[in-house]
Amino acid sequence: MATKPRIIVPGVIYQVCSIGVHELQMFKKDEIKSFFLKLLEKTLKKYDFTCLAFSISLNQYNMVIQSGQKSISLAMQTFNSILAKKVNKVLNREGTAFSSRFKSGIVENERLKELVRAVHLEPVQLGEMSLDELIHYKYCSHSIIMGNNTSDLIDKDAVLKQMGIDSVEKYSQFIKNIDSDDEITSKLKMINSAKQGFQKPQLWVIGKPEFVEQVIKMDRCRRLLIARHISENVRMEKIHEKVANILIMEKEDLYRAGQSNVRSTGRELFVTICKSLYEFSGADAARYLRVTEAAVSRMLTRFQRVENREYLMEKVLEEIT
Repeated sequence: MATKPRIIVPGVIYQVCSIGVHELQMFKKDEIKSFFLKLLEKTLKKYDFTCLAFSISLNQYNMVIQSGQKSISLAMQTFNSILAKKVNKVLNREGTAFSSRFKSGIVENERLKELVRAVHLEPVQLGEMSLDELIHYKYCSHSIIMGNNTSDLIDKDAVLKQMGIDSVEKYSQFIKNIDSDDEITSKLKMINSAKQGFQKPQLWVIGKPEFVEQVIKMDRCRRLLIARHISENVRMEKIHEKVANILIMEKEDLYRAGQSNVRSTGRELFVTICKSLYEFSGADAARYLRVTEAAVSRMLTRFQRVENREYLMEKVLEEIT
């Protein structure tokens, strides 16, 4: 399956990216971009995160976020859900706004300045504007660092200090020197296109080997202490809703037994998502479906024989996240 469990570590720097469905141009109206910034400010306060950089392009956003103690997964799920509703309302449309769940990678502090540069230059790299135009583009924090716009989202002096740059002039020169080190840009593109494969979590962390090892260890320890459905605030009701939507079922159908039909596949998919991916217990799934734990075990076994099981699981996960 291509969908990876999210790496959740407190107090680290995340690069976060979300892309709209193909050719949507979800940020083509300033009303949506302005809403994005207001929503981001509320989210940062609620979850005690710090924004170090942001950039809004025509059909995607990129951010650099320093996490607090709360789950960045929970924060971004809520953020994207609210944002998607606003996009659909303003653009007078229905359906999914984002092409997939948000992408994230963890970056070592020493690579922050390269990370900020990559995020700031995204609209330029996409061919949407020139570097000279970017200086005045208020929907990218580059213009704030350069002193042409102001925002409560970005503490200009604190960001420069954390980047290890002591003046705006030196920052400006560093931004222009785009050919000096494109390694981090290449790695971010791989992360944002989800090409690494979820079986190797170290590929989602950028930094020295000892930093990568430390992050993976911290994430592993967290997973041992808390189930994924708790850390990501996913309830069975939400999984139920997404399974029913994907298979075009009535919600009540999940409670009714079936044999070799959509209803049976739905029940098997539901318990597999609950137990195998979000770490609900078999007893939890049994209570929800009003069956025995033995019945849940049989559903898990039968689902392994479903031909398109990985596709179905990935579609449900995309809808959840």
